[in-house]
Amino acid sequence: TLTFISFRSTGDLLRHFGGVFVSETGLGGFRRKFSVNGLRDGSISFLSDGLLLNDPSTGLYLADIYPVDFAGSIEFAPSPGGFSHALGGAGGTVNFVSRSVRAPRPVSRIRYTQSAYGYSLLDGSLWQDVAKGVNVALGIQHPVSDGRFTNSAFDAWNARVKVRYDMDG
Repeated sequence: TLTFISFRSTGDLLRHFGGVFVSETGLGGFRRKFSVNGLRDGSISFLSDGLLLNDPSTGLYLADIYPVDFAGSIEFAPSPGGFSHALGGAGGTVNFVSRSVRAPRPVSRIRYTQSAYGYSLLDGSLWQDVAKGVNVALGIQHPVSDGRFTNSAFDAWNARVKVRYDMDG
């Protein structure tokens, strides 16, 4: 378990798996590059509940933007076992298993972090049971990097919605 590890994003959590090397790009903790056992970004498959997150054209995924509050656990299969989970997982496969929060009353969380070179990350989540056995999770994320280098500025808004139905209620 990674209970007492200081982290700002899911990328910070991945560096604690064996064989994973994380290199910083100098943008205040954003746009990191991952390698597993020497194989670079394009050879690592990122999944969310078994669904591929990698860009189909480049094969890359920015792991730092996956919301920490939505991840209940992280499964990691290093190479060569990564191929058994997803195509393109020669370097390994990372599966973010989303958490399910039963919340008769609204449950919310806000995370904010700030660093050098204009880097900041705002991440908010809200869980609520809307009917018996139906749970809705909403989230919003705002990663910003003012840019240390020419053309390196980044400002985006991400939104997410997940509806779960539990047949056992």
